[in-house]
Amino acid sequence: MTTSALIGIFMPPLGAAVILHWGYSWLFSLASILCIIPLFLIYRELPNSNLNFNLKESLLSFNKLKTLTLLEGSLHYFTGVIIPVYSLIFFSKASEIGYFYSYLGIISFIIALYFSHRSDRSGKRITYLFIVCILMAVVIVSMGLVKSMLGWIIVAGAFSVVNYVSFPFRLAVSMDDKTMDLGFWVVRELILNVGRVITLTLALVLFYYELYLFVFLIYALVAITYPFITKFKLKNLI
Repeated sequence: MTTSALIGIFMPPLGAAVILHWGYSWLFSLASILCIIPLFLIYRELPNSNLNFNLKESLLSFNKLKTLTLLEGSLHYFTGVIIPVYSLIFFSKASEIGYFYSYLGIISFIIALYFSHRSDRSGKRITYLFIVCILMAVVIVSMGLVKSMLGWIIVAGAFSVVNYVSFPFRLAVSMDDKTMDLGFWVVRELILNVGRVITLTLALVLFYYELYLFVFLIYALVAITYPFITKFKLKNLI
């Protein structure tokens, strides 16, 4: 889980440099090439992989995790879509966006490395989930209230902390409860995308009418609901 945060330290400034010197067409072309590379790595492993699964059986075996995964998918795209789009209100240059995300990456990497290690050792995932998800909800609401660039940098940094603290725990909730076969991952991705579509559709409408605070309130509700549903659905967790 710390790998993406580590990459996030270096790639945004590099991306800004590519835009500055060569333009957006070069940026997207290089990004496309980077997306193709994993396909070759996957293809190399395919002969040794078992790709058979029953979708209906996998859906049935995914009981207790459907609602949680729906909420999880929503939170994924808050980081990947809502924050970048809303940041354009405060930043106008590619270099500003690049340095902003590098700053978030540094915070995320340090915090995620420390807390994910503590969680793996203690196993008290539900305790951490309640703490960080409530903090996340508070920070998300604060993000919708700030009006200055400095305020946005501060609250976005705070969100990056609680998000990367909670992310390994949220994933571990599913991994601890189910067998992680191919069917598990396929069903998980399907339901994650349903959650993303629902919340992004709502966000699209609210952004269009410039009702920004309501966007943040929706995601805050998702965050604060998550640990309570986890406690209700997965009573076996510590």
